[in-house]
Amino acid sequence: MKAITTLLFLLGCCGWSCHATTLYEQVKNQNKSACLSPFVSVGGRCLMFDMENQDTWEEMRQVCQALHADLAKVDSADLLADIVDYIHVHDLPATFYVGGRYKEVAGEWQWVDGTKVRMGTPSWYPYDDGTQEPSEASDAYCIIIYRYRQYYLASSMCTNLFSAICEAT
Repeated sequence: MKAITTLLFLLGCCGWSCHATTLYEQVKNQNKSACLSPFVSVGGRCLMFDMENQDTWEEMRQVCQALHADLAKVDSADLLADIVDYIHVHDLPATFYVGGRYKEVAGEWQWVDGTKVRMGTPSWYPYDDGTQEPSEASDAYCIIIYRYRQYYLASSMCTNLFSAICEAT
């Protein structure tokens, strides 16, 4: 009986009703400065830098979703700077998919949550012609944090094989 009482206590049972907290709920409800493994706090968000897998954007999104997360929404220059600092401090030599892609139906770049991606300065790589946004615009293109462009945002075919940054949702 003591084992059952202890188990019920650990599950958070009160009276006859029980509520087992899932990992998803713990990550969602936690203080953003303390993230559950494998996530780390970067720029006030719980991120996971997947260095073990390299795959297409869709496949990497599925990896994130299996962790009750999604590809990261890098929606501010401060967050991008914090991510780049983390990449340098931890010596992560990779190109990473993040949660943005072009949506032909909407005629714009969108994050996985449907919000519009801000183009231009300061997050996008400055090309030789002076533009700071992707020249490609079709459903075949996704957003990456590109190792060979000083970790600015850039566009790439969604079928290329890269690592990913997941964000706990």
